[in-house]
Amino acid sequence: MNMEEQKSEAYHRFLVDGDRKNTHPHKRSRLLWNCSLLVCVAIVLGGSFWFALPFPLQPDSHTLYSTDWSRDFNAWQGAGWQKRLNGGVHSDHGGLFLSPYVADGTAIQIDVQMKHLGVDAFQNGTISFGMMLKNGDADHTFALGDIDPLVPWSDTYNALLNFAVVSVKIQKGTVTLLINGKRVAQKSIDFPIKGSLGLFAGGDSIVEARSFRVDKVMS
Repeated sequence: MNMEEQKSEAYHRFLVDGDRKNTHPHKRSRLLWNCSLLVCVAIVLGGSFWFALPFPLQPDSHTLYSTDWSRDFNAWQGAGWQKRLNGGVHSDHGGLFLSPYVADGTAIQIDVQMKHLGVDAFQNGTISFGMMLKNGDADHTFALGDIDPLVPWSDTYNALLNFAVVSVKIQKGTVTLLINGKRVAQKSIDFPIKGSLGLFAGGDSIVEARSFRVDKVMS
């Protein structure tokens, strides 16, 4: 190989090496951009998930029973409720859904994270759902909606478009309804606080619930 050919080959190698060096930063930039995009998508989707699904209610020193339905769904009895993949439950054409906890006469407060999704009807669907105490053949319901509600449905509709903490405090002779800690209704009762506790959905109501907790009322 003569001198001119050697110079030409060396120049060719110089050009090829330069292209390779310029190509690597572009590849790294594309990789970093793709990774950043994936992280942003994950954050957005994760934020949407947690926004739609609140952190379940947690037990404390006064808690008698609690669940987020991801742990003891099968311990609950009843028909018309299905488990959500995210750990909640969903009413399907109504029905009772009873917890394994049985009230023994102690004053209690039941807290449920729930929201109302609508009605399973073409028009003029009937809304009735809430919590219940089943004592033998007697079903004592603490209802929201149109049928014998603790408070008119128009007063609670907006609060239950998204997840809210619906609470029923049952003391001797009185039941109190709270939504997100605010008292919205109170009613006198004449039955003992004894029996299985749970949820019900009647009429055409479609309800989603996240977690359920029973606390002892201290005062």
